[in-house]
Amino acid sequence: MPGPSSVRPRADPSRRSVGAGPDGHRPGGTGGRGRAGQLAEQTNLTTGAITSMIRRLKQAGYVTAERDPADQRRVIITLVPGSVESGTRLYASFGQAMAAVVSGYGIEELRLLARHYDEMSAVYQAQLAGLRHDGATGGDTVRD
Repeated sequence: MPGPSSVRPRADPSRRSVGAGPDGHRPGGTGGRGRAGQLAEQTNLTTGAITSMIRRLKQAGYVTAERDPADQRRVIITLVPGSVESGTRLYASFGQAMAAVVSGYGIEELRLLARHYDEMSAVYQAQLAGLRHDGATGGDTVRD
């Protein structure tokens, strides 16, 4: 059976890393620096949820958050040097365990799983867009 390295990931914006833009780079193209609003948009989190996430990441020492000198309403989030490597080490055993699971699947099973993920993601994104549109037009919306 093929291992996880025999299945190549597709370039799919729904599979980019958290905080990365469509080109796979971090917000603002500055290697780990961007606005809190950008991160909220890219992760589909509300501003309240992203604020809580940023607070936890700051407390853990992964990011810094500072007011944008050009616009005090904006907050600039910056990765602390070494934090990506630290996170990579933290999740290494998880990655190894997931690779072991995936290595047990055949290529057709992996294709089915990838198709299922793609189709479910499309449904989710369409529903989310509908909720956002309804909120903008005064229709019923789901609130956090």
